[in-house]
Amino acid sequence: MKIEQTPLEDHQVQLKVEVENDTFEGAKRRAARSIAKRVKVPGFRPGKAPLNVIEKQVGPEAIEEEAVDLLLEELYPQVLEESGVEPWGPGSLDKIEEDKGKRQFEFRVPLSPEVNLGDYSKVRFPYKEKKVTKKDIDEVINNLREQQAVLEPVERPVEEGDMAYLLLSGKRDKPDKDGKTDLIAENTYPVIVEGKSVDAATEWPFPGFSQQLIGLAPEDETTISHTFDKDSEYEDLRGQKATFNIKVKEIKDRILPEVNDDFVKSLGDYENVEALNTEIKDSLKSNFNQKQNDEYENKIVEKIIELSEIKFPPQMLD
Repeated sequence: MKIEQTPLEDHQVQLKVEVENDTFEGAKRRAARSIAKRVKVPGFRPGKAPLNVIEKQVGPEAIEEEAVDLLLEELYPQVLEESGVEPWGPGSLDKIEEDKGKRQFEFRVPLSPEVNLGDYSKVRFPYKEKKVTKKDIDEVINNLREQQAVLEPVERPVEEGDMAYLLLSGKRDKPDKDGKTDLIAENTYPVIVEGKSVDAATEWPFPGFSQQLIGLAPEDETTISHTFDKDSEYEDLRGQKATFNIKVKEIKDRILPEVNDDFVKSLGDYENVEALNTEIKDSLKSNFNQKQNDEYENKIVEKIIELSEIKFPPQMLD
């Protein structure tokens, strides 16, 4: 058996294996005996019909196909052993050729992955611990106050911090790929009127929407046009213009609780405001450190990957 190896660019190896015709003929005889056990041949006991009789019964193609299967069961492990190839997974038989009484089997074998690390010991990044600020603590406390806000109906125009209930609908100025212009189906939606200092990047239905409600009174109606930014989080609306029809149905003042000992005791087992602040600070510090460490480690690993040479076959990626 003659084996020829050719490395491939995708971390596989091509193995061309030449098998003498006598070996293949022997496999055909064994295949015929195997088929004879499953096929009834008049005048012969099961498994006793000769090759030429079986060929006439089932056709030469069927015998050759089974001969190949039988041969591969024995041949492939032997080829791997003799060639010294360490496969990552099952190989594939690309083709079989016949030339001058010999058969040539062409295999494609995925190789085990290889990682050659770069000079990782020289990877250095500064590490700066993120400190917990009073602003961070105040933000958590404000979120807790928001969760316990009391809503009271008012008859005045909309102000910052209010909850406005709107009859709202929206349409694209140009149809989408499906030919539709409807963006928001008409319905009543509650909207918190955010302050100017609040990051409105994720505000719905577009950044800065609630600020445009300030001054509107109950039953007031208005129309607002907006062109979405080219980097809008809504990809299908980037650069698109839309029109929103608004009718104010109701306005409620959002009354936030005072930050005092009674408030913090309603949140849990806290003696006073200072105790709550201490727990928030400790929790934020732990969260910041975990996030900082994760980001730092990921940065190091990404750099090591960049410096390293990694080879793997396409089957592994699949």
